[in-house]
Amino acid sequence: MFGHKNPIGYARLTHVRAALLELSAQLQIPTENLVTPEIIKRICWQEPPLISSEYEEFVNTELVRLGARPWQVEQVAHLVAAHLGATEPLVIPEPVETESQNSPEEIA
Repeated sequence: MFGHKNPIGYARLTHVRAALLELSAQLQIPTENLVTPEIIKRICWQEPPLISSEYEEFVNTELVRLGARPWQVEQVAHLVAAHLGATEPLVIPEPVETESQNSPEEIA
């Protein structure tokens, strides 16, 4: 897993991805239309500014530099910036299938 190469970058990435999934659900837009996964990975993999108040400006600059459209920058910059301080990866538990979800009676 690529998280071993850059564990802090991976931690930022997991938090940002989760936030983007929430936003895409709210806006009913596919996540990859909000901003490409490659752009997000590049931003999260970089070392952010030392001062957290500079995160949003850093994210805005990087989004534009990496080719995000103005509407994409407007939608996602604050979300990405909010998670640049993450140091531990977000662990999302796997959904637990209940017996009723898979019962043959309901499938037939």
